[in-house]
Amino acid sequence: RAWMLAQPAENWVIQLMLSNFTDASERGAFIARAVTMLGEERLHQYALQLSGTKKIGVLYGPFADRREAQRALSALPSSLRQYQPYMRTVGVVRQEAIYN
Repeated sequence: RAWMLAQPAENWVIQLMLSNFTDASERGAFIARAVTMLGEERLHQYALQLSGTKKIGVLYGPFADRREAQRALSALPSSLRQYQPYMRTVGVVRQEAIYN
């Protein structure tokens, strides 16, 4: 929560994964791979409600602008592309996040 609230809304992130809240083992295995490849300090998780179901999003970033995020997205290893990552602004993610 503190990380997300401290980021400028115009910064960009890459959403690497969106999973059901209860899929902790699958998410954990994915995050372990991502930490090895990208480093722990740039990975973040957040909770959200989507169609009445609690989800967890895994983010990579932040990036100062869209171009920087696009370069990072293009450079992602294929093993981190299985959930079809895409770019978003921190402001949009912040609006959908659940903070409780």
